[in-house]
Amino acid sequence: MTHPFSTIYLAVTALFFVGSGAYALARPLSFAGALDLSTLRAGGLNEVRAQYGGFFLVLGITCGLAMLGVVDRRFGLGAAAITLGGVAGGRLFGLAIDRGVTGYGLGIRSLVLVDSAGCALAVAALMLDA
Repeated sequence: MTHPFSTIYLAVTALFFVGSGAYALARPLSFAGALDLSTLRAGGLNEVRAQYGGFFLVLGITCGLAMLGVVDRRFGLGAAAITLGGVAGGRLFGLAIDRGVTGYGLGIRSLVLVDSAGCALAVAALMLDA
């Protein structure tokens, strides 16, 4: 059953990831700066393009295609849940290793919450569409 919440979630997630991915591809140094990645060489810029640009762009397109029914909706919701859950888990692991947020900028601090909430909302959308 298609639930309106999952449609809204897929639309917002698609826009977020397509926008973030396009920004990372087009302006990797600026994108990296927003994440407190202050020193990058050519290899680092390429990695920002690949990890944030390419991966986020494809994830956003996947969510958009799922919203439109081109691919299974649960595939798009699952991809978002797995990605955001993995990123949130990695961020929380980093917080534990670093013993708190000292030295973390506001952007990274915010992303801990955004990623965790995004994962939880994707799981909720999956359950509503079941």
